Amino acid sequence: LAGGTAPQLTTIDTSNNYGQGLSGTIIGKAIRGTPPEGVLIASKLDCDPETGDFSADRMLRSLEQSLERLGVDRLPLLHLHDPNELTYREAFATGGPCEALSRMRREGLV
Repeated sequence: LAGGTAPQLTTIDTSNNYGQGLSGTIIGKAIRGTPPEGVLIASKLDCDPETGDFSADRMLRSLEQSLERLGVDRLPLLHLHDPNELTYREAFATGGPCEALSRMRREGLV
């Protein structure tokens, strides 16, 4: 990645769930805090693997974990991982994951 050996690469997608966070750590070491020009780094907000917690607080912790592993200050693209586990009401409720996404965008983290 850092040496530009994969010019066809345009997107790197990871998640805290991939390899229990090891995926993000490896990517972070490879990009050293600065993705190659033209490469988009995307990640996902994950529920708590033990409890299934998909709250806004959990989403914020998930983002913090991703940013730390990747060694970046913000992500240009962020998804909810397995949102099919939520109902529409849960996703958009006060204190839910969509509220967290809106906050992250306002704060410039996404």
